[in-house]
Amino acid sequence: MRKDSLTLLLIILIASVMSVSLFSTGQFWWDDFASYILQARAILTGTMSAFVSENGRAIAQSTYPVGPAAYPWGYPLLLAPIYALTGLSLTTFKLLNSIFFAAFLATLYLYARQRFSLPLSAALTAFMGFNPTLLKALDLIQADFAFLFTTSLAVYLIDRQWRTARQITWQKIGIGILIFWSFFLRTNGILLLGPLLLVDFFQSRAYPRPALHLTSLPYLTFLLLTGLSLLLFPGGQSSYFEHYELFFSPARLIDNLLFYVGLPASLFGELPYPTLLFGLISFLSLWGLAQKARAELPALAFSFLTLVLYISWPERQGLRFIYPILAFYLIFAAHGLLNLAAQTKSTWSGHSPTILFGALGVVALLVSFLQTGGSLFQRREINGPFDPVSAEMFAYIRQETAAESTIIFFKPRLMRLLGERYSILLDDCARLPEGNYLVIHLKQEGNGQLAPDKAKTCNPEAGLQVVFKNQRFVVYQVTGGK
Repeated sequence: MRKDSLTLLLIILIASVMSVSLFSTGQFWWDDFASYILQARAILTGTMSAFVSENGRAIAQSTYPVGPAAYPWGYPLLLAPIYALTGLSLTTFKLLNSIFFAAFLATLYLYARQRFSLPLSAALTAFMGFNPTLLKALDLIQADFAFLFTTSLAVYLIDRQWRTARQITWQKIGIGILIFWSFFLRTNGILLLGPLLLVDFFQSRAYPRPALHLTSLPYLTFLLLTGLSLLLFPGGQSSYFEHYELFFSPARLIDNLLFYVGLPASLFGELPYPTLLFGLISFLSLWGLAQKARAELPALAFSFLTLVLYISWPERQGLRFIYPILAFYLIFAAHGLLNLAAQTKSTWSGHSPTILFGALGVVALLVSFLQTGGSLFQRREINGPFDPVSAEMFAYIRQETAAESTIIFFKPRLMRLLGERYSILLDDCARLPEGNYLVIHLKQEGNGQLAPDKAKTCNPEAGLQVVFKNQRFVVYQVTGGK
């Protein structure tokens, strides 16, 4: 136990140092984080319903929906005390990601140790913990890593019930709480009910049935907490379904299937020979799945449901959507390599999974360190909404436009957060008069905004007049066509 604790502590310490060392000075032009922070602020000010109403109106008025009227309130609730203490402190928000990532690594190690030796469990955990793709993603203020931890811990507890056939009161309540928190963080957390239902079903057929109140505990806990959250927090997640109406097609379904089959390759994207590594690990994972499908029922069920959901979802956002199942992909690969190694009956064959994942962990750590520029705790400079050029534009909007102005901008939630004005996304020249100001990012042509070289002339009736310009932005006042 002491060796386990020291090994895990060392992995978490190194991963945490690397994650902080890869933090940037800002954020990229993806404005999900702005909505999370706005919701956190709404919690603190007691204006949650007003936020949902205004944000929902802005999304409905935009050319296409940039997100739901409100994300689930779990992550904003986690950000709220940080915002109350430190204000708009990006580094503090990012540290929350590092904390949840460390908690996930501990969960992964415990999960692996139920199956493998200490060296192999450490190698698997180290590869995930030192992986440059994941470490760089910790820089983004998103619910991804909080969700990764809660779903992983929930699967771990469900797996314990599956492996031991024991139903313990605290464990059942804990599963219910974790399923609720996963759902409260991301709507697809409700998929965790799938593996739990399967485990309860199969165990009810194989063993004497436990008391009904014990079996029902996680479901009742989940329903009770969900009902309480519905009383305390306004909705807004139902607007997700509009994305199906706007973007779904059978052709998209086929494209998504092919996309998600190849998506785990991104986990190796910054390592040497990524295609070879992806092919090898995927083969081993499929081999391990064939050998251990029933033994790994909870992880398999959750992974399958997650993939089915995202294959049917009309929009794609890359690897972050499947973070919660990547660890199981590696677990199956370890099973596969152990099975193949056992068939060779070589003296060193049993160590081959440890050697493979240990080597991957070392390479991942080296690549991550090189990406810091060889200097720990030195924040990377990036261009984004918090750099000086962008800050100058947002300051102009705050100080020189009327409080009731409507700003047309390709990232309306960011404009609401940093420009403190109601904002909508429009890329239709005919609708320009719906705004009081049009803000064009000169480097983001085609990204939800009018082409910079055509904006001023595409609707002569709008009467656009330049009121601000710097090296990256032009702000037009809409003077006609009202």
